[in-house]
Amino acid sequence: MATVSPGGGLALCSPRSRPSSHLAHTAGVTDPSRAAARAEAALVDLARAPDRRAPATAHLLLAAARRGADVELDAQLAFWEGRAPGSRGGDARYRWELRHERAPDAGWCGPASEWTTWRPGDADYFAREPARFEERLTVPIAVVGGLALLERCADDERTRALLAEALPVARRDFAQRAQMAHAWADLFALHVLVRAPRVLEHLEPFAIAIASCWAPELAADGLVQGVRFPFHGQPLPSASAMLAGGLLALGIDVPQVARLAAGLLERTSDGARWADGAEAPDFFTTFLVAELLARVDPAFDPLPAARFVAAAQGEDGLFRALGPEAPWLTDSVARFLRATERPFAERFEWPHLPDANRDHKTKLPFYAYFVRLAELLGALPGLAAADCELAFLDLCGFRAFNNRFGQERGDAVLAAVAGELDAIEGVVAVRDGGDEFLLVGAPTGEGLGERLRAFRARWPEVFAARFGADVPPVRARVLLGVAEGGRVRAARERLGREVGALKQLDEEAPLRELGRL
Repeated sequence: MATVSPGGGLALCSPRSRPSSHLAHTAGVTDPSRAAARAEAALVDLARAPDRRAPATAHLLLAAARRGADVELDAQLAFWEGRAPGSRGGDARYRWELRHERAPDAGWCGPASEWTTWRPGDADYFAREPARFEERLTVPIAVVGGLALLERCADDERTRALLAEALPVARRDFAQRAQMAHAWADLFALHVLVRAPRVLEHLEPFAIAIASCWAPELAADGLVQGVRFPFHGQPLPSASAMLAGGLLALGIDVPQVARLAAGLLERTSDGARWADGAEAPDFFTTFLVAELLARVDPAFDPLPAARFVAAAQGEDGLFRALGPEAPWLTDSVARFLRATERPFAERFEWPHLPDANRDHKTKLPFYAYFVRLAELLGALPGLAAADCELAFLDLCGFRAFNNRFGQERGDAVLAAVAGELDAIEGVVAVRDGGDEFLLVGAPTGEGLGERLRAFRARWPEVFAARFGADVPPVRARVLLGVAEGGRVRAARERLGREVGALKQLDEEAPLRELGRL
């Protein structure tokens, strides 16, 4: 049985000016922690008896599992197996639905006649083309959610077959988002995709294409502009935040991320609310912007924005921009609200690392990943000024061990060291070359020295258990230092020179702290 255990044509009336009581906001509830708890409870409750036809069901099941629910996925997989996809260009091109019309009883949607757009400027288009408007939200959510669920269960042969069937269609869908037809819709698709790393592994070229289309198109204020009425030529902070997040996740065009972040900070007077164009501030746009800034700018205080977002929670604990996307949006907002409870070092998001870019011996990223990380840290002012802890390791006695026992055993030592380093929280470990490793702490983070002392104390026992107590030991020589984010490459060069000097002295493996580099 596939089980997920804890963590891992619409008939609409014209949009109304107010939501129904089912969708009403919880007036006065602005505490982010309380809102997050209510949202998490709502997701778990909905997952107990989900509408298996609804576009957001796959995401709902995975979101509930991350909140501690034991969610059996066999029923959802069996439901999909019992269906057959239509033509690759039709509305039924997947085994799951792309709009809510065939799942009218999904508990989170509410009456479609009472849906309202989060941006009033979209109301006229929504009244004329409700299905097309809904698909801006539901198609990326349904496709990425469906693929993520299949990927989660990909050790099952039948699931692999479903995944192989759906991926070519998904490639076609995301390729169409690289035509620059609609800034918000294109970049929302990118945003949903890059937040699902295992799905991104399959569709990364299309994510790069979407991001690369829009990144050169920033206006003088550093923001994405709308290309369609009613936002034509107007700055779109929401789309700008989604583009910046996509570029960060993909590790491309980092200088544009800096322009986008600066432009977003200039588009608010209080640091707590944002709006597209000339609209009034809304919670969805504010969430998208604040979620980005909270993980890239140590100077940004996310709590005022989090309170504004929390006030938009429905009485049932869900967050809605329109209606059918509620499980995805509630999950995303809850994660943002929880993140605001943590220090910046724990909110910082490391650039995405595809499995193909890992060293096959140690499973650690290559040095090129550090170069990309250094570019990110140096490009954004807040990160460039933030202190980062660094450590350089080389292995004393490794050459003798390798010569005596052979390369295969030597590679096993490297893999064992790498596994220990990769398990250290709050840092990224990089294979610098040969028997040398580089560790970079998250900006503003502390405590790397203590963690490495614990590693050095633990390592002799790990080594003896794996390679024998009578084998001459391989020990880690460690140099520690601190540098501003904008200087981490120069700091790494100094650490390398210092280690070289220690090697010449042939000292026993020390741990030295060099202070500021």
